[in-house]
Amino acid sequence: FHLAETADSFLATLEELPYVKKVQPIDNKLLVTLDDPEQYNPTMIRLLVDAGANIQFVGELRHSLEDVYLQLVNDE
Repeated sequence: FHLAETADSFLATLEELPYVKKVQPIDNKLLVTLDDPEQYNPTMIRLLVDAGANIQFVGELRHSLEDVYLQLVNDE
């Protein structure tokens, strides 16, 4: 999520959600890792807007096969 303001103030809103695995604030962006973005993105957008967030852009990052492999190897 790209926000008009600093993202830190919305961390708690997202971290409390059961389907959110990880939230990383990066300047005015929130990088959110979750199980099913297609299902949960609309809910997260509504929650952020209700909390006062001015969302400018929503994008999806996809991991390459190499990224997934490296993550699996590092987790062992």
